[in-house]
Amino acid sequence: MSQIILKENIRKLGRVGQIVEVSPGYAFNFLIPQSKAVPATKANIAMLEQEREKIIKEDNIHKENAIKIAQTLPSSIFLSREINENGVLYGHITAKDVLEQLPQIKDKHCIHFKKHIHSYGVYEINAELHHDVLVKIQLSISDTLENAKKQFEQTTNPKKSKKTQESEDSTEENK
Repeated sequence: MSQIILKENIRKLGRVGQIVEVSPGYAFNFLIPQSKAVPATKANIAMLEQEREKIIKEDNIHKENAIKIAQTLPSSIFLSREINENGVLYGHITAKDVLEQLPQIKDKHCIHFKKHIHSYGVYEINAELHHDVLVKIQLSISDTLENAKKQFEQTTNPKKSKKTQESEDSTEENK
């Protein structure tokens, strides 16, 4: 195992300035070349102690910006996609598809799916704008945007949608 100092918050690993142990391959093939971490040498640890306040201030600024962006995000988004004869989407929904609906977010790595989305339905996705700022967004997918909105209403308010469906059925019968 290799000890490294994180230069940025990394999901499920740690926060800025934290010393963590990871496998050598993860450290030297990904984290260090991507400038996400540095090796935990005596010199780097001493430098970390000197710059700790600066790092914390930068992280707090990043967190404040993330909170501002989170307040502008919608609670639900709607997508229309075609399906094949088996009822499966052509391809699957990606972070890029979601980012087209959320222009406030620039990084596709902020979007997290609980599972791959291959069919119509309403799904919960997470937008992690900062280590401490997580926004849950409902994603509704159907063949048209109108159907996606109806589908979303039916799943969020099942009693209300049944009543409206019954009233629509009764008005059609009266005609």
